Order: sequence, then C-alpha cells, then structure tokens
Amino acid sequence: VFSVERDYLAVLPNGLGDNKLGTSTFFGGPEMAMDVVNEMFDLDIQLYAHIDINKLISAIDIFGGVDVEILPEEIDGVNEFITGILIEDVPLLAPGINHLNGMQAWALMGMRDHDMDAIESNSERNVRQQRVLTAILKQASEKDLSTLMLLVSEVLPLVTTNISTVELIKLLEVLLGMSFDHIDYQRTPAGSYKIRRVNMHRVVVPDNMEEEIELVHQFLSK
Repeated sequence: VFSVERDYLAVLPNGLGDNKLGTSTFFGGPEMAMDVVNEMFDLDIQLYAHIDINKLISAIDIFGGVDVEILPEEIDGVNEFITGILIEDVPLLAPGINHLNGMQAWALMGMRDHDMDAIESNSERNVRQQRVLTAILKQASEKDLSTLMLLVSEVLPLVTTNISTVELIKLLEVLLGMSFDHIDYQRTPAGSYKIRRVNMHRVVVPDNMEEEIELVHQFLSK
C-alpha cells in the first residue's frame, strides 16, 4: 500500500495550474488524479478504483461490518467523532477488537489527531484507513468465490473504476489466495518538506522531489 499526501503541490492540466493534489478528483475525477500522480512520480498507473466515503460506509455494511482493533490511545478520538459528527444514533466503542458497522468504521478512519501537525495527522489517518481496508480484504479472502462474487456485485455499483469484469474476477481469485497478516506500507513525502500557500490551499512541497520519486519507484518495484 502506497499513500500519496493529498496536500502535495501538483500542476493540474487543462489550464488549472498549481493546486493541491486532492483537488484533481474534484476537477477531473479519478482519471485526472491518476494522470497527475503519474506525471508527478514518473509512473504508468493505468487502473483505478474510486469510492467516496458515503459509498464506502455502504460497502462496509454490505459486507456485514468489519472486525478491527481500536487502540486505547485512539478510543477517545473515535468516540468524539461519533458523538460530534455523526448525525445517526451510532453506538460508542471500546478499546480492543470491535465489530464496526459503516458509520463506526468512518469514525475510526476519519478522526483527526489535533495535537499533531496536519500532515502527520493525515499520515496517521492513512494508517487507520489501511487497517480497516486490510481487515475488509482479510474477511473477503476467507469467503468462497461465489459468495465473494455476490458481495462484489452489490458493492461494484458504488465504485467508479476502469477495471473490467474479466480483470476483476482475476483479482478476486488472487485475493482468495493471499495472506493479509502483513502488508508493506509506505508514504510520500517520506523526507522533509515545506508548507506553502497556493490560492486558498495549504500545499506540501518536498525539499527533495527527486528523492521522493526514487523512493516511490523503489517501493513499487519490490
């Protein structure tokens, strides 16, 4: 799993110019986001799957929820998110393994560490999102192919993707044979960076973009 900081300074096409990377999806959908990441890091990514948070909540509920450990240092922030942001009546959680519905999973993935620098807080959110998605994949891998195909058929309308049905079936077959006890994770920027203002946005500019590009290539070529 490789995470690209959403606040990266990026040059968007079609005359949009300097902006933060996260806005590329707003202006041009996942296709533009993919193209901009390819341009920034000299990559040739050709496939994408895009899902917004509301649809992800629905997808988790379709899968029957997900079992995820909530750490003691996270529990206050998760429950504050539930009571302060969610408008539905959502049960509070306790430290340890919890069976999360979609809304509770959002609380874990969406909470912020307000005592941290905003970029480091984004990184911690990425790690929590990775834990939730890993748990979903692990639970999915324990199902038989016919059951998994049925679930995917319900979730797929929630996802914007250019992955064909044939490619998807191949991916599902790979999924069933994988172990999710350990997933390598890396993010960029990994090195030092500066914060700038571009229009209304605060953006991240690495001190050494060449090193960041090299890190991306090394990680993805493992």
